[in-house]
Amino acid sequence: MEGFAQGVIDFDRELTLLVNSFHTPFTDSFWKLISDTAVWIPLYLAVLAVIVWRLGWKMALVALLALVFAILSVDQLGNLVKEATGRLRPCHDYRMLVSGLNVPVSKGGMYGFYSAHSANAFAFAMASLLLLRADRFRRYGSYAVLIFFWAFLVALSRVFLAKHFVGDIAAGAAVGIAIGYVSGSVARMVMRRMDKR
Repeated sequence: MEGFAQGVIDFDRELTLLVNSFHTPFTDSFWKLISDTAVWIPLYLAVLAVIVWRLGWKMALVALLALVFAILSVDQLGNLVKEATGRLRPCHDYRMLVSGLNVPVSKGGMYGFYSAHSANAFAFAMASLLLLRADRFRRYGSYAVLIFFWAFLVALSRVFLAKHFVGDIAAGAAVGIAIGYVSGSVARMVMRRMDKR
């Protein structure tokens, strides 16, 4: 079992080095932009505006609480898991650095499992999709494709910036989807009860 676990870790290292190797000065700038959380504030506000428009302000308030809960939950859980696992970020891992890891930004915190950027993006994607689908007149299929593609890009940016291993962003995505699903589903239940009154 120990050999298998080491094999998974080694594969994660190699895959991270492979993904990280596809860089140029232009792509480094692109991934820095994608990874900057402040850049995405207009997206969050636009999604919230659509929720208010389609569901009304009372249900939108429930949706906002669900989104805030999902993002805060994955973020705080991420901090606990990072300290508990103590897995170094690639940019702090000597073996990764001597293997040619591209580090285009400052190194930041020591530990990286799991990626909070990835978890936040996927939690927002999943919860917001479920909340929008409380609108009985639309399915939001195009939104689903776009918002999950956005979450994927945010997660991938962390590998290109040497902040996380591929395994870190995959685990973050799984946690984000799970918590986003729970948060969105609970909010939908509350909305259905409000609708019956």
